[in-house]
Amino acid sequence: MSMDWSEVEPILQATYRLLNEEESTTPEAVCEALGRLAGDEGTIRALALLYEDGYIGGNTIEQSPAPIFIEATGQGLRQTSGWPREGGGAELVELLLRLLDERIADDETPEEEKGKLRRARDAFAGLGRDVAVGVLTALVSHTSGASGGG
Repeated sequence: MSMDWSEVEPILQATYRLLNEEESTTPEAVCEALGRLAGDEGTIRALALLYEDGYIGGNTIEQSPAPIFIEATGQGLRQTSGWPREGGGAELVELLLRLLDERIADDETPEEEKGKLRRARDAFAGLGRDVAVGVLTALVSHTSGASGGG
């Protein structure tokens, strides 16, 4: 039986709220945080899937599909707390430059605006990859409301 992300994501969020307070947590604590009975089958299954996909880490035993002690992972922090995504900034730079090029090439764009767009594109492209990635990553984090506080 597969689970939809809309069922799993609240469990991931609850897990990381707990992990913001402590170094590790347990499936029982996650169930409690969600107002569910300890050992809730859906929660345990979601935690097992999150573990398999690297959103949470921890210690497992054969008797449990989910970790018995849950720890944060980089992937989980990126999803829940706005940590930078590997390579994501470079993709944003390429997207921005492509969108600027499209707008410049559009016949509907007034010439005065095209000039401004060309200058903006040239300036941004001239920043250097690392600076451009840093600027866009900070912008996306700010506009998405990601503050690192969960």
